[in-house]
Amino acid sequence: MSLTVIATLIARPDAEAPLLAALQALQRATLPEDGCLHYVLHRDLDDRCRFTFYETWSSRAAHEAHMQSAHLLAFVDQAAAWLVHSEVRLLTVLDAV
Repeated sequence: MSLTVIATLIARPDAEAPLLAALQALQRATLPEDGCLHYVLHRDLDDRCRFTFYETWSSRAAHEAHMQSAHLLAFVDQAAAWLVHSEVRLLTVLDAV
């Protein structure tokens, strides 16, 4: 069963540009990963410091492998100083009734 992930990251106002560059690099590194179906970066229309990834993975195992990838771990270390908040939600699709 596929897994949907919504990851929201909010940058400090003085760190919006470097965070955006790092997010775009992360996106380029992640898209070719096994099991990555979608990894789409969004920016809030009303808050330039708020970014959201909409992700779809073929399985929870594929997402767990992503969470241990060298490029994601490097991003987490680098981005910690730029963030005021981050949140990751794991979701499953419900069938229509």
